[in-house]
Amino acid sequence: MDPVSKIIIPFFALIFFGYAAALRNWVPPAAVPAFNGFLLYFAVPALLFRFASTAAFAEIMNGRFFIAYTVGSLVTLFIVIGFARGVMGARLRDASFYGLAASATNIGYLAIPLLVALLGASAASPAMLATVCEMTIVASVAVAISQFEGTHSSGWRHAVGDAIARAAVNPFVISIVVGAAFSALRWQLPTPINEIVNLLANAAGPCALFAIGVSLYRPGAMHGIPLIALPVAGKLLLHPFVVWVALMAFGVDRFSVTAGVLTAALPTAGWVFIFAQRYESDVARISTALVASTALSAATFSAFVWYLGLGLGTK
Repeated sequence: MDPVSKIIIPFFALIFFGYAAALRNWVPPAAVPAFNGFLLYFAVPALLFRFASTAAFAEIMNGRFFIAYTVGSLVTLFIVIGFARGVMGARLRDASFYGLAASATNIGYLAIPLLVALLGASAASPAMLATVCEMTIVASVAVAISQFEGTHSSGWRHAVGDAIARAAVNPFVISIVVGAAFSALRWQLPTPINEIVNLLANAAGPCALFAIGVSLYRPGAMHGIPLIALPVAGKLLLHPFVVWVALMAFGVDRFSVTAGVLTAALPTAGWVFIFAQRYESDVARISTALVASTALSAATFSAFVWYLGLGLGTK
């Protein structure tokens, strides 16, 4: 059985189930904060810690991959910002977050569980590096650019500091750093704590996928919204292509190239919407881009998997 029918369809089916549950009000949208609280502070950090602590330290500290993925994501960011400003006439603040929507992936909730199912546990290390890259460097650059406009231009240093501070206390980043330390020092958790971590980590994938679906139900989000093709096409097509070029240019190994391209090919991260709200950007378009990129990614991601020639023997 091919990976599309065995892995990708079931993963995106869980997202659809969450959306259907919200649509039918079986799970009210008001429950989204509870889902996110469990995932953000417990389940996904446990999953990231487990992968980081059990991975070879050299895999986690793959500097060449980190630099190449960062370059690819920043180039995507700048291309989309430039197109939004020069062609669409968007204000700089909005263009910055269109760019961020095109260059920040839903990694913790979607990419890591999906890539591990497709490629095996080794795919978690590149995805975790991509997480750190996007939450620290890419987000900070996008937020800084958004502040170079009109009366707000003097506030870019504060905005960057705020973005960095948020990343520094983000449970995903902290769990990766702590897990990497355990890997380097070859530490192990006591058995009871390790079992708790495993229980939480095992709950992360299904719960995250279902929560994505619930959070996508936003009545009226698709009405009266300007063209959103730019951030969506940027995320699902441009970002994986530019990341592929960067990874190849830096001579990254083939497996990491595959993992990096597939990571970049997945939809926009939910935290981009939160940042857009905080910095008063075009929240309606960012929200629609998030919904559309998630809906379309089932087809585009499957196409990338097929193009890369992945099969069950890849694991």
